[in-house]
This record gives sequence, structure tokens and C-alpha cells, in this order.
Amino acid sequence: MVLSKNIASFEVFIVGRILIGFSAGFGATVGPIYVNEIAPLRVRGSLGACFQLFVAFAVLLAQILGLDIILGRQHLWNYLFAIPIIFSVLQCTLLMFTHETPAFLLQKKRRRAATRALKWFRREKSDDDIQEEIHEMEAHVRNMQTNATKISIRVLWSKPLLRKCILILIMTHVAQHFTGGYVIFFFGDVILTRANLKVEYASYAMLSNGIAYLAVAISLIFIVDKIGRRSLLLYGLIGMAATSCVIGVTILKSGNIPLYHMIFLEIFAMMAHVSFSAMGPSSIPWLLSTDMFLQPERVYASAIAIVVNWLSMFFVLMTFVPLFVSKNNFLSTEAFINETNHRRDKTSHTNESTITLIFSLAVSIFALGGMIGGLFGGFITDRFGRKGGMLLNNIVSVLSCVLMFISKPVYSYEALIVGRFFLGLSCGYGSSVAPTYINEVSPRNLRGTLGAAFQLGVVVSLFLSQGISLNSVLGSENTWHYALALPIVFSIMQVVLLLFVPETPKYLLIKRNDLPAAEKALQWLRKHPHVQHEISEMQEEQRQHQHSARMVDLFFTPTVRWALFITVFLQLSQQFSGINAVIYYSTVIFQSAGFTKQVAQYANLGLGGTNVLVTVISVFLMDRLGRRLLHLTGIGGMFITSLLLVISLVVQSTPFWNKISLIMTILFIAFFGIGPGSIPWLITAELFTHAYSVPASSIAVLVNWSANFIVGLGFKPLFTGLLHQYTFVLFTGLLLIFFLLTFFFVPETKAKTVDAIYAEINAGRVWSKRQPQSQYHHNRSSGSDNVGSTVNYENLA
Repeated sequence: MVLSKNIASFEVFIVGRILIGFSAGFGATVGPIYVNEIAPLRVRGSLGACFQLFVAFAVLLAQILGLDIILGRQHLWNYLFAIPIIFSVLQCTLLMFTHETPAFLLQKKRRRAATRALKWFRREKSDDDIQEEIHEMEAHVRNMQTNATKISIRVLWSKPLLRKCILILIMTHVAQHFTGGYVIFFFGDVILTRANLKVEYASYAMLSNGIAYLAVAISLIFIVDKIGRRSLLLYGLIGMAATSCVIGVTILKSGNIPLYHMIFLEIFAMMAHVSFSAMGPSSIPWLLSTDMFLQPERVYASAIAIVVNWLSMFFVLMTFVPLFVSKNNFLSTEAFINETNHRRDKTSHTNESTITLIFSLAVSIFALGGMIGGLFGGFITDRFGRKGGMLLNNIVSVLSCVLMFISKPVYSYEALIVGRFFLGLSCGYGSSVAPTYINEVSPRNLRGTLGAAFQLGVVVSLFLSQGISLNSVLGSENTWHYALALPIVFSIMQVVLLLFVPETPKYLLIKRNDLPAAEKALQWLRKHPHVQHEISEMQEEQRQHQHSARMVDLFFTPTVRWALFITVFLQLSQQFSGINAVIYYSTVIFQSAGFTKQVAQYANLGLGGTNVLVTVISVFLMDRLGRRLLHLTGIGGMFITSLLLVISLVVQSTPFWNKISLIMTILFIAFFGIGPGSIPWLITAELFTHAYSVPASSIAVLVNWSANFIVGLGFKPLFTGLLHQYTFVLFTGLLLIFFLLTFFFVPETKAKTVDAIYAEINAGRVWSKRQPQSQYHHNRSSGSDNVGSTVNYENLA
């Protein structure tokens, strides 16, 4: 993507977008699986929430770097695309120092490696505890071998209990994108500009979204295992619904209320919406992906979740005309395309339809790459492991950044397009593997907290990109390619850091059957030599499922099928919440509300800051309040704010309603950060066992990015040409649907084994306070640190 500007080739940019989408899609599959397989049960939610925490951080970072004063200028935008190279290199470096999951190693019959890995992960535990955990993993592996059934998506879908889990997983991942959280986050500047905020200020105002999102993502780490996944998801959906209403009102009446009132109200609404999204819909689905499935099913369940998630994202992006972060960035890209064509055929001006086509392709191909990355993420994760997959993913990220960076110097928008595709590949795979890794390495009591960290990283990146895309930073015509190159820094950082961390114990034990490595990794993660209890649970999971599941197997096991359903609609709730529409077009929305272009840009930056702030908070809340509660809160808050946003947009005739629109936009993003921003990825990693987690994550990524693509493609035509201020009515209705689906189908996965989650799903009343009858209820209620599951899959059909 960096190269595309230098060689004046949009084709290169599109290919880069595809590749980065592939990387992100695969990362979304393998990440949560890795975390889930190495995490003790008591912190599994907290560690799984870290996935969303990093997402929030990435969002905030992207917002900052995307400011005009950093890398948002026309001549620096390709450098912005190169930034992921840093994180890819960093991840590759760090992965060299980590272990494969003990569960995977035991599955591959590498007991010694599994033991080493478990010891590495559980450094604080004694050797006896490590051996006990290894024995439990081995027992689980033996149980899977005894009940040997070749896992595939078809097998998962054939079992009623698993089918329910798949449906829940799908629902949560769909909710992640269709709740409007990302629409608010990426298009908040559009809302602010519609509220008469200057475009140059909207980008900075959007930083508040990133800050709020990051704050919620951080808090989610500490509350997810205390409040529960279900409660967080419900709270997030409710909050997002409320903030959506406020945002709608501010946009509607921005012209009838004093400008300064409307600006503050709209920014506050966006911050709240993003915060509620981070609380539940954005993080809980990824936790459910690993919470609800055993080790053999988790791969395929995660693959399904990833596919659904990225399909949702793809839909969102295709629905909204892509403008990156703000209108200014589109103008810089327009000039780049014109200059490229002029150098080639001396054409004085490229017609608007051609520019729109090229730009839409460059942006949309990112989601396409994400879908592909998530779709094939399961194979890469199973073949090379969670850590190995992340290391390889950084190579793709670096390549995408190089292509985007050179696109301007060589005057090639083709390079930009290719780079965007590769970046999509990287992001798609990353959104799969990262939550998986977090879930597999997290203790049960911290699984939600750490899982929310994934979304935190996302929102921090978005916030940073908003900041650097400002004209005063790197958003000018001459510096935009520098902003695109910044991910190189984080890729390098990730590579370096990965050298010091182990592979997930679950992967080492269950997949590679390397018990010593799994024990060593678990001991390192737990900082304790006594990890035998967790190892025993992994072995029990390995016995139940000797072979890795295929994606089609997710649809033939009833419970896994339900988990996949939950994963899909959670991923859809993230993209169809409207968050991407707000994030992508926030500056335009603010301008439509009466703000100047400059004010709208800074307001958009404030939205990114809000997103980061709320995501940081949600990280601490994830293992305290639970995934379900945070997601419900986020979706509910987004519903209310979306409704108010519609009203404000319709009746905006005074500065007061302009402020209402601004506040609702901020609240919308804040509620997104509470739930939809992180919960879908977190739950996706928690809903599936090791065998199903990878394919389930792949499906989740595919659904998420597909929904993102649809929203991105359709928002602009709907907002400017058809529905205008009533566009968010669609998101409001979807948020209500996702809230109801979450309330009735999404179980709480906080500090629970997969069998406990499946038992709750089979009970048919996930909203009930009663405890499902399970032989492991006592261990779960006692707050055990152990991960894994001992579900007898003969009973799941």
C-alpha cells in the first residue's frame, strides 16, 4: 500500500488491502484461540479481553496518526499504511520467545513440549500444579480420542448443542458490526460536520472516541470475569441503542440548536456509543468463540466467527462509500489518483466516477482481504500454531505497508490497492489468531479482561490513525503515505515481543501432543510450577477430540452450531451497529450537523479518544461484570443513542440539537467500546474448543469483515442520496434485534469451561439466574484458574 502511491498504482493498493485483510482475518481467528488455550479459566475472560484492548489501542493510534498534522496529509498517507509493519515485526520478534499452547502440543502428542510451554505460562505455579494441569489436559485428550469423531463444520452443525453455540457466536459477531459501533467510530466526523462542526476540527474531536474506546477496553479486562459476558454484551447493546437515538436527534436538529450545544452533545453521544460498543459487542463475541467450544471444535467455531465477523465488516464497508477516516483523506486520495493518471496518459483530470471506483476498490478490498485472511486462518493456525501464525502474519503486514508507502513515490494506485488487500489479509487473520491466543493463555478469571485487550488494541490503533491523519500531522497531500507506513513499527514490535512469549499450552498439548512444552508454556504464563490441573483439563479435551475440526464440521454438531450462530450474530452486531459508518464518516456527519470541516476533523479525533478510553475501562470490567452484561449494556446504549441521534439529525435546526448530535455520537462510540467493540471477538474465542476454535474464528472474521464491507459500501448512498438523516434508523432497528438475540441466546462465558457454557446453552434459558446442572459446576463456581473443558460429545447430539 505504501508503494502504490510512489508508483502511482491503485492496483497495488488494492492488492495490499486484500493482503492486510487476509492478515487481519487470520489474526482474528488464531489470536483468541491462542489466548484461550494458554489462559487459566479464572482469567480467561480478562486475557481474552486484551484482544479487544489492542484493537482499541490500534484504533486510537490510527486516529492520531491520521491527523493532518501527522500522516493524514496527501503526501504522507501512504506512510500511514506502512505503520503495521512495525507491529508485525514486533510480533514476530516476540513470538520467538513464546510457546505454542500446551493443549495443541498435547493434541500433537508432544507432552514434553506441552509441559515446557505450560511451565512457561504458569511460572507462578509449582511443578505439582503444572503436572496436575498437564494430566488434566492429557485426560481431556484421551477422552477426545475415546470419543473420536473427526471434527468438521458439518459435525459441529449436526450436534444440537454445538449448533446453538455456533448460532450464538454468529449472532454476537453480526451484532458487533451491525450495532453501529464502528459506523460511529469511523464516520463520526461525518456526523460532526453535519452538526456544523468544521472538518478540520472533526478529526480531533473524533480522538475522544478513541480515548473512550480504549478506556472501556482497559476496564473490560478487569470486569469481564466478574460481570460476565452476557451481561456486558446486553449492557453494551442497550447503551449503544440509547446513544444511537441521541446521535440521530443531534443530526436531525443540528440546525435548530446553538452550534456549541450541538457539538458537545454530539461528541458526547459518539463517545458513549463507542464506549458501550467496547463494553460488549466489540469484545464479548470473541470471548464466546473460545468459551463455548472445546479445543477440537474451537478452531472451526472461531473460523466461522471470523468469517461472519469479516463478512459483516465487508457489508458495512460496501454500504458506506469509503472515505478512510475523513473527507480530507478522500480529497488527498482523489488528487493522488488524478496525478497518477496524468503522469501516465497526460490526462488533465480523471472523471469523478473513475476516482470513486478506484477509491472504493482500494477501501473495500481491505475488507475482502480480511475475509480471505479469516477464511484461511484456521489452516494457518493449525499448521503453524498460534504464535507461528502471528509471526507469519507480520510478514504480510510489513509487505502491505511497503506497498502502500511506495504507492505515492512511484505514482501507482495499484500498489496502494494491493497493499490494502495484503493489509486486509493481515488484519483478518490477526483478528482470528489474536483472540485465540489470548483466550488460550489467559487464566479463567482474567480471560475476559485479557480478551478485551484485543479490542483495546484496535481502538487505540483507530485513535492513533485519526490523529496522524489530520492535515496538521500526516494527513496532507504530501505526507499521507507516511501514515500508511506506520504499522511497520508495530509489526516489528510484535515480532520482537513474540520472541519472548510461548506458544499457547493448549495448542502445544492438544494439537502437537507435546506435553512437556505445554507444561513449560503454562508454567511460564502462570508464573507457577503447579499447572497440572489445567494440563489435565487440556488432556481431557484432547481425548474428546483427537483431530482438528473442519469449517464444515461446525454446522453438524448441534451445540457447536448454536455457538457458531452466537458468534455470527455477535460479529454482525459489531459491524451493523453503525460504528464503522460513524468512524468512517464522522467528519462528514459533523459537517452535515453544521460544524466546520476543521472542527469536524478534531471532533472525529475526540471520538477515537473516547473509544480508547471506554475500551480501557471495559478491559477492567470484562472479568468483573462478564461478557454478556457488557455486551447487553453496549448494544442497549447504542440503541438508545442511535435513536436519539436519528432524532437530532432530523430536527437539527438549532445549536442545541447540533450538540445533541455530537454528544450522541460520542455516546454511541462509548457504548460500542463497552460491548460490541470487544465482546464478539472475546466470546468467539471462548465458545469453541481447541478443535473448533480455529474454523469458528475464521468464520467470525469472514462475517465481521463482510458486514464491514457492506456498511462501508452502502452508508454513503443511503446517507447522502436516499435516507439522509434517517439512515441510522436502520442501525437502530438492527441494534434492537441484536439486543434481543443477545439477551435470549448469548450465555455468560466468564470463568466457565466450554462444557459449562454448552450446558447453559442446552438449558435454553441463558438469561435465567439458575445454574445449569453440571458435574463441573462446583469447580466453576469456586473460581478455578484452569482452562479447558470435559464435555462428553456423545451427549451433545
